[in-house]
Amino acid sequence: FNEPETASREPFDIKVIYENVRYTLDTLDEIPGIPGPKFVFAHLLIPHDPYVFDTDGSFMDARQVAGQGIVDSYRRQLQYANARMLHLVDRINATAGEDAVIMLQADEGPFPARYQADAWRFDWRDATDEELEEKFGILFAMRVPGADLEAEGLHDAITPVNAFRIIFNARFGTDLPLLPDRIWAHEDLYHFYDFFEITDRLHR
Repeated sequence: FNEPETASREPFDIKVIYENVRYTLDTLDEIPGIPGPKFVFAHLLIPHDPYVFDTDGSFMDARQVAGQGIVDSYRRQLQYANARMLHLVDRINATAGEDAVIMLQADEGPFPARYQADAWRFDWRDATDEELEEKFGILFAMRVPGADLEAEGLHDAITPVNAFRIIFNARFGTDLPLLPDRIWAHEDLYHFYDFFEITDRLHR
């Protein structure tokens, strides 16, 4: 694969982030065509901020983002990310076959407006149910051809801790027990490892 062309190596250079994400996406498009079985993991920093992708994949600079606002910039980047993911699934189906296992999973949702306004003073213990849902509600989708995923334990309130257990049990005949689907948050940025449980608030 060709190395990505980057404009700078300075920290927090958003053009570097743009180029690296584009490189990752373009490389993912090539991998399904490589012969043989494979396990591919990719962590994409979109639609996470900074918002650098317009809907057509062109670069959005800081001036454009400031002019159109955070919400619109997030939507634009999300639309581009969605389009690329759909294209990737089509590419996998066309080259690797529809027997391929696919999992799309986010690690977090967007930060609520109150958090973005003053992150260092935001206490997650005081977050509203809506703010918790915004941050902790994530995309989670999997395809395991030929498997009865509900019989394997997939349900509407599943959490990422059980994702690979379900896939391994369904695809490879393992008998891994599912772990409790519990969700935790940290108190604030000053107490990053002081956790409290929010499962019940998200599953009302």
